[in-house]
Amino acid sequence: MKYWAFVFFLSLGTFGLSGFLYFKIHGQPVSTTNAPPVVLASEDDIELLFTGDIMLSRSVESKMRERGDYAYPFRLIAEATRGADITFGNLEGPISDQGAHQGSIYSFRADPRVLAGLNFAGFDVLSLANNHIWDWGVDALLDTVRLLKEAGISSVGAGKNQEEADKPAVFCVAFGSSASKLGKPSSPGCRFRVAFLAYTNLYPEGLIAGEDSPGISDPRLENIRKRVGDAREEADIVIVSFHWGEEYKTESNDIQKKTRARHGSRWRGLGDRSSSARGAGS
Repeated sequence: MKYWAFVFFLSLGTFGLSGFLYFKIHGQPVSTTNAPPVVLASEDDIELLFTGDIMLSRSVESKMRERGDYAYPFRLIAEATRGADITFGNLEGPISDQGAHQGSIYSFRADPRVLAGLNFAGFDVLSLANNHIWDWGVDALLDTVRLLKEAGISSVGAGKNQEEADKPAVFCVAFGSSASKLGKPSSPGCRFRVAFLAYTNLYPEGLIAGEDSPGISDPRLENIRKRVGDAREEADIVIVSFHWGEEYKTESNDIQKKTRARHGSRWRGLGDRSSSARGAGS
């Protein structure tokens, strides 16, 4: 697979977007499976835009409420975020008016009215696999999944059970138009498919979703290998977001270095927090 990557790190203050990772996939053969590669016409570009953490509570929420404008954090960047075929972000905390505060002074929960802002900014898929999605408990987590779905935004990395938490979001890019969510991977007219998965290792295993219990996706490598393999059966590119690492650090920790040393030659994914474009952290 050949791609060009452009990395933009923007200082956006308290607005909670920590940067952009911007991919343009040009008219080159593209394949991540054993199937023949998808060959894009030279004039066909696929633009994938990745943002960092999106935190829409606390002082950010106060600013939006004061102005009566829940799109306020995105107004200066919406042209860029709406311009990509698919825009991905990490939703750092639940969106809900439900749930119980879990006790941390650093707990986030955003007003459901922020969904209008996320739609205004053009977000297509959001990762819920991070260390704040449980800040207001299971009710707020499940409400977030429901509200995003109702707003037309896909979520990955958490759900009502293991199947939903580990399920990829699969998009079809129809050239000459914006991306559209696939009803079925075999939908006719779809020329290029992109799948998204998301994980975090910043929670105890007890909060991983079970067969009949809500939670986050399973970040153990054997599970990720399986899920990536399954997603490759229905997508031309599989993108994995991993929320890990140590805050305020610019270098990978030992776990990240060991993981990359063992698997980096086969996998290229996205990391956030202390991460560089080469995958340092969460």
